[in-house]
Amino acid sequence: VDVTVPDLDEARILGLILLGAEGPSGVEPVLKANIGKLALDLQVLLALGDTVTARDYLKAQRARGRQCDAWREVLSGVDAVLMPSAGMPAGKIFADALTTGEIDEVSSAKAISCTFPANLTGYPAVSVPCGRVSGLPVAAQIVAPPWHEARALALGAAIERSGLYRWQRPARYFADRILGRG
Repeated sequence: VDVTVPDLDEARILGLILLGAEGPSGVEPVLKANIGKLALDLQVLLALGDTVTARDYLKAQRARGRQCDAWREVLSGVDAVLMPSAGMPAGKIFADALTTGEIDEVSSAKAISCTFPANLTGYPAVSVPCGRVSGLPVAAQIVAPPWHEARALALGAAIERSGLYRWQRPARYFADRILGRG
């Protein structure tokens, strides 16, 4: 059945606020000493966290609770929600991506918008490849109710067994360069 999921943009914004505020907690000296070694997009996220006030943080946590409630309501009528893993097909990887990070705000927002609800709510989710668009892989995400991790994994395995996606090595495979094999 079709369902309407809670506001994806709100989940993304809340997730970034909370991640920026909570992420560095306890490791600030290490981050400060190594900030130049981090990708630019991560540096921007950490800088965002520095601007979050206690009041903003508490407001975001209350909104997080409303997101959890909204997702619980959606999941109360279905076994799981099947949705895209990203709000767009894979984007172009720029030559300097490893050193500068990806900071195209529009593309970044689309790329993470579908996964942030599960990150924000803590509800179990799994992402599996399910096809290609213009030759680039796309994935489906299964979000299950709380404490139903096995259901999400079983549904993901069923999608993988369906044969929708055929594994093939891409023409440009960066992992070999990263691992020093190419």
